[in-house]
Amino acid sequence: MPGLAPHGRLGGLRLRATDLDWAAGAGPLVAGPAEALAMALTGRAVACADLHGPGVTLLQGGEG
Repeated sequence: MPGLAPHGRLGGLRLRATDLDWAAGAGPLVAGPAEALAMALTGRAVACADLHGPGVTLLQGGEG
């Protein structure tokens, strides 16, 4: 998502919307509603509560 997420924030993650037919990337999965994905990718940490998968910790800045 060029222009929405800081450079490198999405590297190594697979994103999948559970309410749309959309997925992108490769790596540990981050899945959830498209709105929560968009909010989390732009830095809204509160949206991570609506996401699941092994990549959520990485998206939040942890080591996984």
